[in-house]
Amino acid sequence: MIDVGIPNPPSLIGRETEQLVLTTLRAEHRDGRGALLAIEGHPGMGKTALLAEHAIASVADDIHVVWARASQIDAIRPFGCLLDALDCRLHHPDPANRRVAQALIAVSDAVIDPFRFETDAAWRFPVQEAISDLILSVAERTPTLLAIDDAQWADAGTLGVMAALARRCGTVPLVVAWTLRSALRVDAIDQIVGRFADSAVRLELGPLPRADVRALGAKLVGGVLEADALARLDHAEGNPFFISALASYGSEGSTPTDAVLHWFAQLQRSTADVLAVASILGTTFETSLLSTMTDRSITVIMDELEPAVESGLVRRQGAGHYAFAHDLIRSTIEDHLPGSLRTALHRDAARVQTLNGSDEGVIARHLAWGARVGDESAADQIRVACLQVVRHDANGAAELLTNAGALCVPGSEIWAQCQADLVVALQWASRSGDALAVANAAIAHRSSKSGEVALRIARANSLALVNDIPGSAAEFRRLIDDPALDEGMRSHILGELSILEAWGIDRAGARAHAERALEIAKGIGLVQAELKALCSLSAMSLFDGDVRDAVVLAREAVTKGRTIRIDTPAREIYLALALANSDETDEARLWLRDGQATAEGVLDGWLVSRYHLTRMAIELNTGDWSSAVDDAEAVIRMYDELDMVNGMPQAPAVAGIIAVRRRSPDDVVARYRELAQTTASDGAEPAGMMYFGWLEAMVAERNGRSAEALATLRFVFDAVAASAQLVRLWIAPDLVRLYLTATDVEGAAAIVDAIRPVVKRVGVGSAVGMLRCCEGLVAGAQGDAREGAFLREAARWLRKAGRRPLLLDVLQQLDSVSSERAHDDEIRELSEHLGLSKPRAATGLSGLSGGSAASGAGPDPFASLTIAERNVAELVAEGLTNTEIATRLSISKRTAEFHVSHVYLKLGVSSRTALAALRRLS
Repeated sequence: MIDVGIPNPPSLIGRETEQLVLTTLRAEHRDGRGALLAIEGHPGMGKTALLAEHAIASVADDIHVVWARASQIDAIRPFGCLLDALDCRLHHPDPANRRVAQALIAVSDAVIDPFRFETDAAWRFPVQEAISDLILSVAERTPTLLAIDDAQWADAGTLGVMAALARRCGTVPLVVAWTLRSALRVDAIDQIVGRFADSAVRLELGPLPRADVRALGAKLVGGVLEADALARLDHAEGNPFFISALASYGSEGSTPTDAVLHWFAQLQRSTADVLAVASILGTTFETSLLSTMTDRSITVIMDELEPAVESGLVRRQGAGHYAFAHDLIRSTIEDHLPGSLRTALHRDAARVQTLNGSDEGVIARHLAWGARVGDESAADQIRVACLQVVRHDANGAAELLTNAGALCVPGSEIWAQCQADLVVALQWASRSGDALAVANAAIAHRSSKSGEVALRIARANSLALVNDIPGSAAEFRRLIDDPALDEGMRSHILGELSILEAWGIDRAGARAHAERALEIAKGIGLVQAELKALCSLSAMSLFDGDVRDAVVLAREAVTKGRTIRIDTPAREIYLALALANSDETDEARLWLRDGQATAEGVLDGWLVSRYHLTRMAIELNTGDWSSAVDDAEAVIRMYDELDMVNGMPQAPAVAGIIAVRRRSPDDVVARYRELAQTTASDGAEPAGMMYFGWLEAMVAERNGRSAEALATLRFVFDAVAASAQLVRLWIAPDLVRLYLTATDVEGAAAIVDAIRPVVKRVGVGSAVGMLRCCEGLVAGAQGDAREGAFLREAARWLRKAGRRPLLLDVLQQLDSVSSERAHDDEIRELSEHLGLSKPRAATGLSGLSGGSAASGAGPDPFASLTIAERNVAELVAEGLTNTEIATRLSISKRTAEFHVSHVYLKLGVSSRTALAALRRLS
């Protein structure tokens, strides 16, 4: 049975090529292959008709179809078009459908923390997950098509569902299809198509050629076109909707708009009045709302709509629901209403929607279009509604708040609150630069004390998001000293300030501010502020080397956060960092996996970058270098695509350090070094600066500038003395090695003495292993017989903690001082795991900077390749394309291209043929 939501399309003319593509896609779909389908074009080009024809043909092929249509008027109604299409009701007979409704209700009254924008991810994810599971459960039983018409109007929640399902199209027979206006680009959709380009089919509908224009016109009029009709069609610009409008309208020189208005004028007055009101409600509308707005019974409304249905202006969409045949019809009718009538109807629509219990975002949009300048009560109503809207559509909320502010007198209380909320909405939308500009402009106006406080908080958060951490901290400090601030707000600001200071701005003040925030928050029962303080204290404990304390504090924050109706996934990052440094890497990875799935599902780029960066720290220390590079590249892509500075220069610096250790080609190292250097501005994150300094030292040593390497790494070691004892511990082996290379045994011994108290405080296996490693190196340089014992104990602790890179170097050093060579097998296994194809010469922890390959009998051109690169090279030699390689190895196409380019550079070849020849000769 065909879903009643699918429109009945006309027979298409002139789209043979596109229909052939869709026929092939359906055949592959029936065979179990999923895909993404994007049909794009300007309004009226037949996007909906083409997708509807494909949907109806899919139904005939026993493919289950879910047809959803997004509408501009409810673009900020969370998951609106999907909820309608899936019929998700609390009393639905299917428990999967009920679960969606239950999830929506469960989160609808969740507490919002307006100062931590990442809560958006947690709010939206339960509903998104329920909808995705519902669709996937069907797709796992039978091939399924999810079709979303007019996706440019889809809310952010619907876009999140599309992104979540796109990841599964390769494993289940699911096709996610949508139509999209060419002039209205949607960043989230562009990211989906870009990320899953291998499974995406894009059809761009252009104007019909003249022959097809005339054929369509003749079909519409049911006979031969007269000369005047042919002349009119020349104004249709090859647009099927314009052709249908002009084919039967006989006025000379008429336009498509004229034709629509002509249709409208032919209707009886009562029908025209109803359509005028309906045009205000949106592309789709309900008879119940029309009845209330026009004060006519539903039966009368349906009778008056019948002529519009017969004329083709409107079509039925189920019981009590109708839709305009095309949004151009609706917009033309609305645009030609007198301005005063249009705004009055929007005000009335807001009133009726409020009585009807409609979504607050829909009500706010009507108010934004209908309220008069100076109506600050309407502006405040819009602002309050946007606290809900911003959860699922930050850009939509920003648009509404801009309109609300325009209704107010600049400087008034409501105006200031609208501006502050606008800044927060822009932050949620990852538009940090715009947010800062709005905050600066608003603060220039005189406003009330409460309005000024709200604006300054918003500006402080914006400064932090553009990496001006000192500026943000200074703004928060000024606010804390304001005697007019209430204690609840003070605890919030103290928590924010302490987190900023904990990351290297002012460690002395950070703990005091966090403890003060914690005391105030507990005293007044403000859990959100308490959570911020706990996270800040966890970070400080971690940097001080008190990792057990860091775990306890972060775990308390995560546990306590689940007792209230709000969830901030960023807390899980603090816990994962603490666990990783306590050698509990398996649990840390679980927190990161689940948290990142939540953030990715709703396209929260800022939070996703946090998870990538946290996982990179684990992967660097445990030797999962390929994954660390993949995570670094993901953050770099976000920097390019989303204009986000978060994670730079940390991401390219980590990738650069790994490239140096692996003896990668100079141009690879140079790329990462340049990326880290160009983003290492004064406002860059302290963690990023630490990594960048480490990279500089590694590069200098690799290029034979050992003295420069020693000076650079010693600078980093000294710079973090008061702010990050744990960082001192992790870089100590490198620094000891560089001192010994310079034959400065006393300098190396001083480093060992400096980290002993840190190791005692940390008290975990990896820390003890690092200390014994450094002690063993110094003992060897001093001729101390305890060298072997120190190194064996170091290997035992590092092996248990999973710190593979340092373990490899300790084992090599052990074998260099012993004639037994007892660790050859383990060294070989570790070398392969780290992508080091040959054992390295043991010259005192040489592996930490890449070392040098041991000489062998005859050069192997493939020896320089990592394991991943070697696998890729073998498949290239077999003749596989990048897409086929990605499929075979279960990696993305971009990762395959990345490995292929590195293989070419390392082998000195420029084509697949040359690589295949080299493979045969080696």
